[in-house]
Amino acid sequence: MGDSDSASDPPSDSVSESGSALDSVSGSGSDSDSDSVSSSGPDAGSERGTVAPAACDAAVVLSRPSSTMRRPLILVSNDDGVLAPGNVALREALERIGDVYTVAPTTEQSANSHSLTLHRPLRFERLAERVWAVDGTPADCVYVALVMQGVLPRRPDLVASGINHGPNLGADVHYSGTVAAAREAALRGIAAIAFSLVEPGPLEPVAALAATLCERMLQAGLPGGPVPLLNVNVPPRWQGIRATRLGLRRYEDAVTVRTDPRGRGYLWLGGAEATHEPVDGSDTEAVDAGWVSVTPLAIEVTYGPHMPLARHVAGVEAAP
Repeated sequence: MGDSDSASDPPSDSVSESGSALDSVSGSGSDSDSDSVSSSGPDAGSERGTVAPAACDAAVVLSRPSSTMRRPLILVSNDDGVLAPGNVALREALERIGDVYTVAPTTEQSANSHSLTLHRPLRFERLAERVWAVDGTPADCVYVALVMQGVLPRRPDLVASGINHGPNLGADVHYSGTVAAAREAALRGIAAIAFSLVEPGPLEPVAALAATLCERMLQAGLPGGPVPLLNVNVPPRWQGIRATRLGLRRYEDAVTVRTDPRGRGYLWLGGAEATHEPVDGSDTEAVDAGWVSVTPLAIEVTYGPHMPLARHVAGVEAAP
């Protein structure tokens, strides 16, 4: 995989997780510039801005929706397959905060990016109440869920994708089916968030964290401008959460040529090793240091600084 152009450096936005208390929403976190609160999740490391248990309880009570409010509808998908443990754990955890519907690939679709299946029919099967499998890509699944009548009772309030078995850091977001499922939703005007577990580890605490982040996103509402699309990477043990930018993740380039028993050649693409280049405030830096990374991604991909070059190539302006 190649490099990813990084945005300008954001401020240091680190939050150490404090269970399901929605400190950043209810304002019970630290008053420091780094906006940090301590963690009761795996490997809690930061002591800055520790929130007392009473404050945490109050935060939950204050942020809990009224009993008269309609529960959010959350659509879940992924690229590892509808029966993947990460997907099952995510949808079970999200039941705490909303009505969960799952439409996910029948089989693994990793690294299929944002492809749609247009040249063959798709098989569609209901596996359980509110759980469907589509033998297509992650983007196919979200498309089917949002367009096909009878799948969802109404438009989702949020789309959550994952939990992916492996990282989606840096340039991975261009290849990832997990991120593509979330991006398909964002393209259609629905807030979305993708979750990845960087290394094998217990899924239950990661799913609980994912549910808390989804709850915060629902409570925040839609900001002005483009629909939000977030990419979350979780190390197996974390000391807190940071808002990050995309880093630089380089894979070993390799094409392995082999011969099958009938004498025909075949190829395996890509090497096994990946390295991270130092980028301050990046998702790769955060995860390497034991922090959960939350990275906002853009749907608008026009690169304004190259507009003079585009005008020159179009013949409407002199060379920049």
